[in-house]
Amino acid sequence: GRAPDKCLQTYGAYARSHPAVHEQGLRLLLGTVMQQAAAKGLAAQPVFSFYHGEVNRVMVQIGRQGAWDSAQYGFLAYCHACGHFQTVAWKKLGRVSCGCCAPSPPVISGPMWLGSLHNQDYLTAMRQIVEQRQASLTQSQSWEKCQKLIQIMQAEADLPPYYYPLAEVGRRGKIDIPPREALLASLRQQGFTAVQTHLDAQAIKTNAPISACIQVATQVHKQLSQPPLSPE
Repeated sequence: GRAPDKCLQTYGAYARSHPAVHEQGLRLLLGTVMQQAAAKGLAAQPVFSFYHGEVNRVMVQIGRQGAWDSAQYGFLAYCHACGHFQTVAWKKLGRVSCGCCAPSPPVISGPMWLGSLHNQDYLTAMRQIVEQRQASLTQSQSWEKCQKLIQIMQAEADLPPYYYPLAEVGRRGKIDIPPREALLASLRQQGFTAVQTHLDAQAIKTNAPISACIQVATQVHKQLSQPPLSPE
């Protein structure tokens, strides 16, 4: 998001700086592939998308079957005032606002791929291969890491196209950085889907809005800050 003009030149999309930039990189790359394939009458679907260090890697499957779905190729808006993300369709580009009613409107990135980051069928097949290799080797630590990575990818694949860093949740809630597992468990108790993400070890992916994440994180902080009851 720090070189939007260069991104526009290379990928035909405008990138912004916001807390989910690692995922933004993958989705901008995928979006370019999808659009270029569609322009040639082909269909492209992600197999898996992987961010590590400063490198974005994607594998896609190209075929002649499948219709172009503009709902999966659009924009992501981010409100710097409250931290809320929202996807934006092409028809709504001129009518983007945030519920917090901040003076400045949300910033918009894209166009980019808004669909699933990974293909669940391929991930299941990959996981089966990993489990077979792991069972046949005595030194299976590297395969255990692969298995864990695939499990995380399976959980995050179909969630919204952004994530929330724990530090961002803590900063906006004016609390310490919330423990990831405690925050995930509390969000699930509230009825939300919430998982860790391979994109950032100190972040979560969820369908909960940022306001709910802050509220739940504040409750977790209060619970952890209470002194233990002294035995009578």
